[in-house]
Amino acid sequence: MINKVSIVVPTRNRYVKLVRMINSLPFPSRGERSIEINGRHVLLELFIMCDKDAGSYKRLSKHHDLFGINFLAVTETHEGSVSCRNVLIQYVEDALIYATDDIVFQKNAIESAVASMDKSFPDGDGIIGFHQENASSYCPSGVALVGKKFLARYPDKKLFNPQYKHFACQEINRLGILTDRIKVDLNAKIFHDHPAFYRKSIDRTHIEARKWRKHDLDISTARKKMNLTWGEK
Repeated sequence: MINKVSIVVPTRNRYVKLVRMINSLPFPSRGERSIEINGRHVLLELFIMCDKDAGSYKRLSKHHDLFGINFLAVTETHEGSVSCRNVLIQYVEDALIYATDDIVFQKNAIESAVASMDKSFPDGDGIIGFHQENASSYCPSGVALVGKKFLARYPDKKLFNPQYKHFACQEINRLGILTDRIKVDLNAKIFHDHPAFYRKSIDRTHIEARKWRKHDLDISTARKKMNLTWGEK
């Protein structure tokens, strides 16, 4: 059973969207940050890496306690979301949710995902994907809760293959399918403010990331042809 969930978020020049995401987390304004699952309390913590985004870092630092941030750092160079997530995950002690700065967790989404993990993978060897209710299609592991035991499958707890820059969730999905260790919880709902669904949401951060799409997808295609999946023993 999960005792603690670390929410891992890389961010770059999206302070307003990031704050909206933080405000959607089930964090009380005072007291211990936790959720109740079947009569027991599960602790929550928030880790944020500002990807060469000193502006957001400074603004978040001023309100560190208000936002309930447990770990906050900034990179000197633009690293990409894969690298930022892998660095943050080294500090995760139990289960984790990897999220993006342009989503909103719907009410009880995190509680539902944790309950689903307890039910489907009580030993923590599994993945629970969040349901993107506004999307016509999405990767089941686009935003997900990963159990401690499943995370241990990866070398040095690097959940994301360092070869990628941004688009690496497909390999997590593939390993989940190969091991029969992934489920999507339709009640764990998120809203993804993505330009594929809302053209007005496009911003500089999205444009920068799209420049790496072909690079990352070429790697994914090549690895599929070689029957390689990151984390597979």
